[in-house]
Amino acid sequence: MNRTSRSNRIPASWRPLAVGLLLLVTGCGGAGSPATPGGVDEDTFVGVYVELRRAAATAATDEDFVAERDRILAEFGVTEARLERFIDDHADDAAYLSDVWDRIDRTLRGELDAEGNPVEVGAPAAESDEGDS
Repeated sequence: MNRTSRSNRIPASWRPLAVGLLLLVTGCGGAGSPATPGGVDEDTFVGVYVELRRAAATAATDEDFVAERDRILAEFGVTEARLERFIDDHADDAAYLSDVWDRIDRTLRGELDAEGNPVEVGAPAAESDEGDS
């Protein structure tokens, strides 16, 4: 049985955006950049992209993904063009886009919450038992 990971499948309509983002995130480190007029801010971009990746991973068909994509874009009040503008607005700062992509990846892996803060998984057992002895 040929098992292709759905989480790695990107619908054809989103491939240019995904390829563009991947090509631009080749740097590492860097400071954040503010949102530009008419574009979306970083938190919105990350939130939308995370939800779109989750939708792509769970959609049974491309049609299901398109319907979910449209719902997500409407929920966040953005368009595909505004998401592309975010990338265009920061195209000269590959380090910043790398940080944004890292935040998206870490959020998808459950390491960061929606605001980009580390997820607390609890204190290790050795630390929590120190006060009991």
